[in-house]
Amino acid sequence: MCKVLYMVFERECLINQTIYSILSLLDEVREQDNLIITILTNFSKEKFENILFLKNLRIDIIDDAELDTWKQNGYIYNVKIFGIMYYFEKYRENVLFIDSDTIVMKEPDMIYREISKNKCFLNCKYMKLKEYFDLQYVADKRRKIDLNELNKAIRFYNSFKNSQYIMNNRKYEISPEFCYYNSGVIGLAYENRYILNEVYDLCNILWNEYQFVMSEEFAYSYILTKEKKQICETKDLLIHYYSFKWIRFLAAMVQNVYIGNDEEIAKQFIKTLKIKDNLSLELKKNEIPYLVAFIRKRVGMKEGHLGYIDMPNDISAFRAFRKFQTIFSDYSEVDIVNIYYYLQSLCG
Repeated sequence: MCKVLYMVFERECLINQTIYSILSLLDEVREQDNLIITILTNFSKEKFENILFLKNLRIDIIDDAELDTWKQNGYIYNVKIFGIMYYFEKYRENVLFIDSDTIVMKEPDMIYREISKNKCFLNCKYMKLKEYFDLQYVADKRRKIDLNELNKAIRFYNSFKNSQYIMNNRKYEISPEFCYYNSGVIGLAYENRYILNEVYDLCNILWNEYQFVMSEEFAYSYILTKEKKQICETKDLLIHYYSFKWIRFLAAMVQNVYIGNDEEIAKQFIKTLKIKDNLSLELKKNEIPYLVAFIRKRVGMKEGHLGYIDMPNDISAFRAFRKFQTIFSDYSEVDIVNIYYYLQSLCG
């Protein structure tokens, strides 16, 4: 039995993303009776009407007072620590957490079965810490960057690149060579629930001192490494579109299911792409990473793994890129750049 956890708090667009992700998950699961999906949310169950038909669906309502205690110090990603604490306390079983902004590409059962005391899962590894922050300095000039967040990240790196530790009643030795992981997926054994307090402690230190937006996933990565757990990547399990929220509309188009006003926005999406209709695009789920990569390449953004599944350099890649080259053959670079920033603006 595979147990998958989602969390949906505060923002209604996350309901849409979660439903699209779950529908993509169901596409890949051969035996739905062997799948249990749990959703932690502060929205009513009626908001999830599109998936209430599921036999093994657990929706736990977290009241606003409890949620406020989870978001300590105003850091929203603390919910990915406290939510898993809650899950362990109530269900006493291994967990495979999946972020809402995902499209599942493979059945997760094998990953869930491999979760153990000594083996855990996170989505994908970033670059070495020093390389990650150095790269931010030379980011493509056409890319819109939140300079405030960038400066916080740079200050975080500079604070320990010489001393190599963060001190707050304890010493955390952190090398610039350290690689941390994206936490769009967290596979953790119930036996390892004890680490969550230390994950929170380090996360709290990083957030209070540096307002480092990725404090939660850094803390998970560091503590799991310190505890000598084998961390395995799941990047071929799903597409995690954390930087490109407009991919949600591609997910809706592929599923042909639209939540709220997403259908109207998707129509505007197609109009902006100057495509007659979504049938002209004839997009398949496994082509989504290639379409995003194609647009990124035309915009001039550097190659790199940013949460997408690995794209093999084979005939499928060649065919996908040829398809999109044909569709966008009349587009100038300026057209593509304008489209890219428009798509980014769709979801804020």
